[in-house]
Amino acid sequence: MSGGAARGRPATRGGGTGSRSPSTSPSSRKGKSPMAQFMDMLSKANLKDEDSKTIKIPPFSDGTEWDSVVFELECGLEKYWKHDDLDIVEYLQGITQTCDPELIKKADKIIYNALVNASKRDSFARKQIMASRHADAVPQVERNQGLKLFNLFQTIFTGKSKNTANLPSAQNNFYQIKMLAKEAAKDYIARVDTAVSDLALLNEKVSNNSWRYILANGLRSDFKVSKMVCSSVKMDTILLLKLKTKS
Repeated sequence: MSGGAARGRPATRGGGTGSRSPSTSPSSRKGKSPMAQFMDMLSKANLKDEDSKTIKIPPFSDGTEWDSVVFELECGLEKYWKHDDLDIVEYLQGITQTCDPELIKKADKIIYNALVNASKRDSFARKQIMASRHADAVPQVERNQGLKLFNLFQTIFTGKSKNTANLPSAQNNFYQIKMLAKEAAKDYIARVDTAVSDLALLNEKVSNNSWRYILANGLRSDFKVSKMVCSSVKMDTILLLKLKTKS
């Protein structure tokens, strides 16, 4: 009889009828019902799925395609976003919402990837994305800051100034732009970028050589090194020029 009792002890523990069973139950340990745990698991799986999603929007290089880009981006986000706690289209439009910070991160990542992937290689838009990641950029837009990048393009492509009423005035503003007496290099570069964007909105393309020349020509005399950099044959991209000028 004692042997049979000894053999019975392991079975009692393994069968889940012993005193340890309540403490090892997932629902008891987490304080949630099995259905609540399942919904949590499903929510986390959906968040992971968002990481691999890429919203396809029309390729763009400057402000001439921006209205179409915004429309397709909103449609794509509304179609693929599955989280009711955050209205991603309203988030894109700047409407403040209260939700899990993880949802904000996921939304930002999707928006950022969509814009980066749609920007044409060597275009004004792609150069702006690259330049905005520099520590001295105004404004600075770090990787996966989707809403901030979207707002940057909104400002550049839709924020027309009084100097862009017509093509001649926009051209005059671009070719005569000069660095102000107490202006920082990064602020001067931002003004040149705006002037280039104003011309793009009027379907007037600016070549890299012209862009380089204006940047160099408008610098103050105390930026001698930067002026020399502008004439270097190795300095063949606007991005490198900006980084050298800001340093």
